[in-house]
Amino acid sequence: MSEFAISGDTWEWDGTAWTERWPPLSPPARKLHAMAFDAARRKTVLFGGVAVFESQARLDETREWDGAIWTLRAPRTSPPPLQAHAMVYDTVRSETLRFGGDDDSGGQRG
Repeated sequence: MSEFAISGDTWEWDGTAWTERWPPLSPPARKLHAMAFDAARRKTVLFGGVAVFESQARLDETREWDGAIWTLRAPRTSPPPLQAHAMVYDTVRSETLRFGGDDDSGGQRG
C-alpha cells in the first residue's frame, strides 16, 4: 500500500519559502503532468497528466495560474491527452513548448 496521497494543492515558491494558496477553484488532482511559466504573460501553464480520482484517464486540459486563480483554457488546437511529457517556455519565440510524453495508445511521443 502507498505511503503517500496525491493532492490537488496549489503552492508557490518565492525563492525562499513555499506558501500554500487557496484558489476558489483548482484543477482536479493529477500526476505525470507538466507545467511551464509563460514569462511574457506572467502565467504558469499546466497541461495533461493522468486523473487520479476518476478513470485514471490521460488528460488534455490546458489550465493557467495567474497567482490567484486557475483558469481552464479552450485552445483552438491542442496536443492529444498526454502523460510524462515536458514543457518549457521559449523566451526567444515567446511560446510554451511541449515535448514527448505517452499518449492514449500507449505509445511514446518524441
